[in-house]
Amino acid sequence: MKRFLSVIMACSFVFSFAGITAQADIVGEVIATDITAYIDEQPISSYNINDYTYVIAEDLRDYGFAVKWSEAARELRIYRKTDYPKWFLSAEKLNVKKSDVNRGAHAFDVYSTNIVTYLEDEPITAFNVDGQTLIQIDELTRYGYFSYDDERREVKINMAAFYADQLYDMSAKETLLLPCDKIEGTITYSGDVKDGKPNGYGRVTEEYEFTNGLASTDRYVYTAKFVDGVPDGPLFYFGTHIPHNGSDRRVRDYYKIEHYKDGVLDGYFLSVTQYDDGYSTRTEAVYENGAQIFSRVTETDDTYRYGYKVVSEGYLDALGNIIDYKPIEAGKIVAVSAGYSGGYAIDENGVLFGFGETVRGTKTVPVKLDETVSFAAGDSAGLSSVIDREGNLYYLYDKLVTYNNTDVPVAAENVKAASDNFFLTSDGNLYEKPTDYNWTWYDQPKLIDSGVSSFSARGQMVLYLKDNSVYYGRVERPGVSWNDGLTIPTPVKVFENAKSASLGSRFLVVDENNTLWGWSSQLYGTPYEGQDDDIFSTFAPIQIADDVAFADSGTGFLAYVKTDGSLWVMPDVTEPEGEMLFDLKEPVKLSENVKTISCGGSFLLFATNDGRLFSWGKNSGGRLGNGSREDATEPFFIQNFYAFR
Repeated sequence: MKRFLSVIMACSFVFSFAGITAQADIVGEVIATDITAYIDEQPISSYNINDYTYVIAEDLRDYGFAVKWSEAARELRIYRKTDYPKWFLSAEKLNVKKSDVNRGAHAFDVYSTNIVTYLEDEPITAFNVDGQTLIQIDELTRYGYFSYDDERREVKINMAAFYADQLYDMSAKETLLLPCDKIEGTITYSGDVKDGKPNGYGRVTEEYEFTNGLASTDRYVYTAKFVDGVPDGPLFYFGTHIPHNGSDRRVRDYYKIEHYKDGVLDGYFLSVTQYDDGYSTRTEAVYENGAQIFSRVTETDDTYRYGYKVVSEGYLDALGNIIDYKPIEAGKIVAVSAGYSGGYAIDENGVLFGFGETVRGTKTVPVKLDETVSFAAGDSAGLSSVIDREGNLYYLYDKLVTYNNTDVPVAAENVKAASDNFFLTSDGNLYEKPTDYNWTWYDQPKLIDSGVSSFSARGQMVLYLKDNSVYYGRVERPGVSWNDGLTIPTPVKVFENAKSASLGSRFLVVDENNTLWGWSSQLYGTPYEGQDDDIFSTFAPIQIADDVAFADSGTGFLAYVKTDGSLWVMPDVTEPEGEMLFDLKEPVKLSENVKTISCGGSFLLFATNDGRLFSWGKNSGGRLGNGSREDATEPFFIQNFYAFR
């Protein structure tokens, strides 16, 4: 079995034992050592007494042992427990440079003690050190394979491999060929058998030789107790993936300690994957116990005491990203904006929250990104436009990442609304941003029209309201080409007597009688009207609903708020042959008392008049902000808000 460069989970626990320290005489000293100690490839703090390596007995709780203190009996008892969860050294203790280890320096005084320490009910030699108990690491050899590397100055005890070998007896075993769903591989069981199934202790070997595409050789071995063909109890797993071609040439080694109950994985204690691309070694470890998942990533670095350094760690969210935020209170939500893969919400205090794809990574919950914000929008995290309460427009990525909130350039002033490619000033001037493929965000913008009261945009198309008429335009500049090969140099009037207009996945207009109209053709109202290649397009506005105050559209659905404040979703009737979200067949009422809505790619955000935030729809990339990967066929009330640590 190939040994791994260790990587560990870390969680700090403080254990207090009343009375474990009593008046005693100093009988020796513990000195710092450059020898590192490992249990199941995971570092454990170690010390030197009289040239022997010792570990703190209480630390063994985090390595699969029960450690019980009895004040009345003045005794400490240690038992091996294979079903105990495992936590390991903190990053602070791991990220110590070898040059900072003061070998031979005084660490603790050793005191005389009347405490008796037992290992599996057998008394062993132990020392009382600063209220804790030190035992010689050699005492643990009964549980695992012991090794010492003088060149690397490492002591190792491998309990997992030892226990697996104890479970598996090579003599008098039967062999079964188990079903394999991959034609390139075989799965073989060797062990106790009953009624043609694994039953008792045994070992499973999976071997694959993939020759098509990304060719590789894979071998996985696991040992466990089986009941009626399924594992029951601890399972020890080792595997190797050796790629032969393709873009991913990393050799991957796997090491897992899992626990099963009646064939169901009820939380794996430790899963370690080591990647080696020939230039560097990177290790990812994941610990799971119930609903909590903790991850640590390390990189090989021989200047550190344990031969590597921790580069990131933390609990994981539903998408497998490290949770780097903490709960905070939010005010009433007053504005929402949904892009294709993420969303924004602004509270009454001007705090901007983002979820899904954001400039600070993908988040499954609303995380505070900025403050003193009056408006935020953008289909892509990199181009997200934010307007502060003074009307200054800036780009969120630049503000938070490029300039780190210091001397942030302002893209425009006196702005009241913006999108990825357009912005509207308070005096009614609508501009096309100077964004092109050379990233000239801060050049002079292009004036599109004046006297504009509001606008809505999707990518490089814009729909705006002027003098109760709706105009449609799109970006026409060098480097921008349209699939239809046509040019629309100036905006065209597409609707009259309108109250509002929205350009999401479809073109929507509410007229002066509160009737909702919609169409899907990008060429309606232009000189090229009717020339669409898409035969399913709606080439002219169709009447959709009455008594509508405002509306928006997403992928496979339309959403509108009626004049009574109720929110409805319905199938996209402008593309009746398309696939409908959640197989919508007719309008469905989602909520009442709704203040504002915004539709993104297959999802909807809305806020009620009392400041509550809701999401609905598909949850790809955490864009619903509900902390999970689950879709929401009913509105989800987002109550929890967070800020980065």
